[in-house]
Amino acid sequence: MAQKPRGRSLLVCLHDASIFGQPPAGKRCPKAMARTLELTLASVLALMGGVYVLRSSRAEQARHRAELAAAVARRASLSEALLEARAALEKERRWQGDERANLTRALQQRRRRRRIPPSPYQPKPFVPVATTTAPVAPSPPVATPSSPVTPQSSLPVATRSSPLTQLKDFPCALRDFKVAKVTKTCELLCKEATCARALQHCERLVECDAVVVDGQEIKPGHNRDLSKATVRLLRDDAARAAADGSRRILEASKWWGSALKQQIKPRTYIVVSYGGCGSKMLAGWLAQLPRKYAKHVYHFHDKRPPDVLRELPPPSRPSTRERDFRARRFPGGGRFRTETRPVADLDDYRVLYIFKDPVEAMVSRFGYGHCKHLDGDCGNEASFPKLDVYAEQGVDRMGLLAFFEAYTSPQKYPIIALNYHKLWQNREAVMSALGLPASLASSFPERTETVRNDLTAAGEGNKAHSEATRRGLDRMYGRILERIRALPAVSVA
Repeated sequence: MAQKPRGRSLLVCLHDASIFGQPPAGKRCPKAMARTLELTLASVLALMGGVYVLRSSRAEQARHRAELAAAVARRASLSEALLEARAALEKERRWQGDERANLTRALQQRRRRRRIPPSPYQPKPFVPVATTTAPVAPSPPVATPSSPVTPQSSLPVATRSSPLTQLKDFPCALRDFKVAKVTKTCELLCKEATCARALQHCERLVECDAVVVDGQEIKPGHNRDLSKATVRLLRDDAARAAADGSRRILEASKWWGSALKQQIKPRTYIVVSYGGCGSKMLAGWLAQLPRKYAKHVYHFHDKRPPDVLRELPPPSRPSTRERDFRARRFPGGGRFRTETRPVADLDDYRVLYIFKDPVEAMVSRFGYGHCKHLDGDCGNEASFPKLDVYAEQGVDRMGLLAFFEAYTSPQKYPIIALNYHKLWQNREAVMSALGLPASLASSFPERTETVRNDLTAAGEGNKAHSEATRRGLDRMYGRILERIRALPAVSVA
């Protein structure tokens, strides 16, 4: 009798085992079949476990890849933030280096001052003599084609009608001190019989109206021997204030009453200059005003005003609270924004451009770092010239000429131009332009200058302070000085 195929019996046993859990009674599978059955089931279970582990492993790998990608993205973001922080730290390091150099220089000057004996030429007390001069009508304003701002004629000595008793002192950097220190007057040694040096300086200085010695005014062609005299350069504040016309020019501006309102409210002030013009003093004074007057204050050296005035983020606070705003490191060197929203109400902002005799400004503030702030033609730091060499070269690498022209030209928003040399005689007009109450004029910082002349140049070995350097700079920036003479204390571009 033929035997049934073995494979079929195995399949029957598998079928019965899957249904009944075990073969029915009387239909037991052979031992070999049972062994094969166990191996088959173990293989199936192992295969299913392997598939599960494989799928779990793939899911784990995908999760790890996602975490790795997120970590790479975080690292890239941190690297970018670190680069920005490094750039900010480098900028801060330069600022601190400048501050350290200034403080070191001031300490050295103080030590030298203690060792240097006083000058044999002591200033004589000013005893004014009441004299009167026949009034002469002032010359009419001379319009400058390149300037959209209405200029005012400077006050020549010949037109002064005030007696000498009404003339006032003003500070100048040329005062004959042997060390660089702050002064409030302008007293010069004649050094020659005609005192031509003092007369020439008075003719050039924006604020000088008379040269006085022993209570008498001297003019070119006098016959006195003044070789050992000390003269005082004085200013006619009353006549200058009367001839200025800042208030009239302000009210005649097209922005008056719209973008320049008299309403007292918190405003954002942006103080701009090419450096050495009192911009840090002005920004510092505005920053310490109550919040009901000044919301935010910025200090910029941006060489070009933007086409559209845009909102600015809150500025960093000044690093110190010195009362002398020239000694404070008020944040500077900033730029106007191009990516933020345009300013909705122009009256909420005041863009203030303060300017000064560029020669004195350069003697006060010059260097490679400041050139970078102005975005000038700076080259590399190692080859950047000293101020005396810069004056000899006669090339405006700092860009002051274009800077002045840009901020005195009309824009789509008002720019208030402030003439540093005439602010203190017209503080009420300045308060009106800033949108501040007139009562704050009395808190405006006192006018001072730091002495820098041939004596300090020789004492410190710094040719940048010399009068020869000033003459070179005068040849380069003389045309700005003529505009400054003509512009009033406050004007609007």
